[in-house]
Amino acid sequence: MFKKFDVPEPIHSHEYEKIRSTIISRQYQSKQPIDYENNIFIHFTFCSSMRQFPKEFHNLWQKYFNSSPITDIQPILGTRNVQNLQQELVRNH
Repeated sequence: MFKKFDVPEPIHSHEYEKIRSTIISRQYQSKQPIDYENNIFIHFTFCSSMRQFPKEFHNLWQKYFNSSPITDIQPILGTRNVQNLQQELVRNH
């Protein structure tokens, strides 16, 4: 977070108020609206064997849909981690 707001580390107590006000008053860029007409979201569970999946998916998308009406739609791939025992124990604790 400090790098995001260009705040030097370590922070000293006499600089706290100045840094706090800088972070709070910083202008945020608004998120771009998502065009659901031209985007399709594909979510998959990530594990090490799926490392090349996004690249392979986009190659297959171009190969099979390049000359079809669906070519105007942009696939956006999203991942989530595989739930392991430690994550389950933390979540259920």
